[in-house]
Amino acid sequence: MVEASPAAEENKDAAQMADDKKNEGNTALKAGEVDEAIKLYTEAIELQKSEGIFTNRAMAYIKQRKYKEAIFDCEQALYLNPEFAKAHLRAFTCHLAQGQLVKAKESV
Repeated sequence: MVEASPAAEENKDAAQMADDKKNEGNTALKAGEVDEAIKLYTEAIELQKSEGIFTNRAMAYIKQRKYKEAIFDCEQALYLNPEFAKAHLRAFTCHLAQGQLVKAKESV
């Protein structure tokens, strides 16, 4: 049996910790605790960047009408995974809310 390297174990731990923080953020967001959700998603991103966490934080920013921050997170998610539909949809939402119809159309 081959043992995982310490670096691989550390990466696995970081991924699990990031997922735990993301789940805590999801719970906070559902409870209407948007600032807390953003804090938790940010902590998760610091542990491990993923398109899912970026788009979840984007949703929290959208709830606060912080569209520039949300679009930035969508761009980060799309950098990691250009095909991630949720990032395209959230960017569309931001552009539409700002009356940027051409950019909204380009997002989807």
